[in-house]
Amino acid sequence: MKSISEIKAELENADKDTRESLLELCKKDTRKGVLKLVEKYEKQKAAMAEELERLKKMHEFEDKYSEYEDFVSHHPHGAFQQSVQWGLVKDEWENEVVVSRDDKGNIKGGIFILIRKIGIKSMMYACRGPVCDYTDRETLLDLIDGVKQVGKKHNAYVFIADPLVMVDDEKTIEFFKSCGLTIHEHAAFHDTIQPRYNYMLNYIKGMSIDELMLKMDRDTRYKMRYPYKKGVVYKNCGLEGLEDFYKIYSETGIRQHFSIRPKNYFAKMLNAFGDNCRLYMAYYE
Repeated sequence: MKSISEIKAELENADKDTRESLLELCKKDTRKGVLKLVEKYEKQKAAMAEELERLKKMHEFEDKYSEYEDFVSHHPHGAFQQSVQWGLVKDEWENEVVVSRDDKGNIKGGIFILIRKIGIKSMMYACRGPVCDYTDRETLLDLIDGVKQVGKKHNAYVFIADPLVMVDDEKTIEFFKSCGLTIHEHAAFHDTIQPRYNYMLNYIKGMSIDELMLKMDRDTRYKMRYPYKKGVVYKNCGLEGLEDFYKIYSETGIRQHFSIRPKNYFAKMLNAFGDNCRLYMAYYE
């Protein structure tokens, strides 16, 4: 009889069809550890089916905004939270897209707005929006006018946006102010929706792995390479690694006192963004 660790390894390394056959055999095993493995994979299967069904219903929505998606994905101020795919993750919110076009009909600015009902009113939030040239007054004012129209439609009492702007970028801050926006300057760390401090590693664009490693000091390179020699394996797991990830994540959240997202939140992200969202896990056996 195979040990539980051997069965676990087989399930992890098996393709989809083989795993299904193995799970059927495991259901006949009365050992508690094996049954827990079966339960784990059955939950994963159910979650995947639910997410795939939800994504199927959203195909029409995605096709409708393909032009906007292409604009955001190529713009310097584009962000994944301004993609309509973000609406698949934040599906408890309604959403709208506002665009500004040039004389030729091409999109020159856009903003993806999340809308949440609060009683008879609504809150509107554009995470990392707007997406436009932050020196183009005409475009920003056009977007603001569109946001106001959306606000009237949804009876909104407030609109909040948090574009990714450096705290010392006085030129951009003054530009937003001149367009009628109120800037919450010098806010405390917990007074904003998104974290005020973000690590930006733009310099790594276009670098090979070897070039990136050379940017690190010798001690860091050693610490990165050492686990490989000791048998640590790194995997791009996707949804199949979600259970293991969530166990570590939730335990860390409790220990470090930060808010813990529900597991389904990460499943939504992995499904919504496809290859643009990856879950890497390190394993040692």
